[in-house]
Amino acid sequence: MREPKFENVVGILGGGQLGLFLAQSLARLGAHTAVFDPDSQAPALRHTAKPFSAPFSDHKRLLEFAEQAQVITYEFEHLPVNYLAGLGEQVAKIRPSLRVLEVSQDRLIEKNFLKDTGFPVVPFLELKEGADLDKLLAFPLPILVKTVRGGYDGKGQTRLNTPEQLESFLPRLKEKLSAGEVLVAEQVVELHCELSCIVGRKANNCYLMPIFENVHKDSILDTTVFPAQISEALRSEVEELSRAIATALDVQGLLTVEYFVVKEASGLKVYVNELAPRPHNSGHLSMQAFNISQFDLLARLLLDLPVGKIEPLSNACFAMANILGDCYHDKQLHWQALAEAEGLVEILLYGKEEPRPARKMGHLVTTGATVEQALSRARALRLALSVH
Repeated sequence: MREPKFENVVGILGGGQLGLFLAQSLARLGAHTAVFDPDSQAPALRHTAKPFSAPFSDHKRLLEFAEQAQVITYEFEHLPVNYLAGLGEQVAKIRPSLRVLEVSQDRLIEKNFLKDTGFPVVPFLELKEGADLDKLLAFPLPILVKTVRGGYDGKGQTRLNTPEQLESFLPRLKEKLSAGEVLVAEQVVELHCELSCIVGRKANNCYLMPIFENVHKDSILDTTVFPAQISEALRSEVEELSRAIATALDVQGLLTVEYFVVKEASGLKVYVNELAPRPHNSGHLSMQAFNISQFDLLARLLLDLPVGKIEPLSNACFAMANILGDCYHDKQLHWQALAEAEGLVEILLYGKEEPRPARKMGHLVTTGATVEQALSRARALRLALSVH
């Protein structure tokens, strides 16, 4: 049987839920997708006419995938750049570029880029073999010691609150550094709030999604609300920083910038936390709240279509709550909870096979007259779905 041949194919590296939702936005615009993921059961891979399931080290399959597409993007940043760089002329199709990927997938490179380019970051310290650990001992506590690569959703992080905890951690730290591991120590700041801003960029034009306000629990995104409860001055500052960062990196595609807002003696101070050159968990409620979702935005950019004005669909307030594997009992949610749900806009499961603890299995979105009401409804429904 001959394999169908499609025009207007967008390649997506990674087959998770972000790739799935992007593929749906692309399909609504008449485009097709090719998806590459080592996991044959990845959600997006199971819903594309052109699935490629192979290790990223399989150059032949990776090249076949790239040759199918007119443009290529990615749905997570922890990709092996060395294998992608070996794609020759196909590399030019990747949006955002490999340089953006290299900066965003390494915490130390990312922090040094932001610092050297003049963007505000919380104090940090590079830890590698031969480093002066007296500087670490003098660093203000509490601190987070993080791996520079591969860590996300709280993975690869150690929080040290007291001098005693730091002293007891030193032998393990020295062992890691002696083995060639590179880490970064970051000062823990007292948060006023956390924000995220999603920027689309094509050529020299930036397109900003409205700002989201987030709460993390155990370093995993727990809830997101819109509109963010911030002043116009703070909103403008975050928007300008986001435009400037996307421009400094020459992003072509999507960039999510996460922020810490800290209350200091002089007032509120904004720090850049992390960069993610892709759609973001905090942007999921854009699918219900806005005329153009984060996935629609990226789809239009990849297909070189006009973006238009991005705006809320109503004056309502929205809240999103992540559904983790912890919510499941015997691989099931308590679906009867839907019968009494208030303000439910959508519940969306990602089609992942195994509901492991801390694994993002889905999310729900609620609405209300106020942010507090929408958030209370989201939390109540998630709790009810978890009760058996």
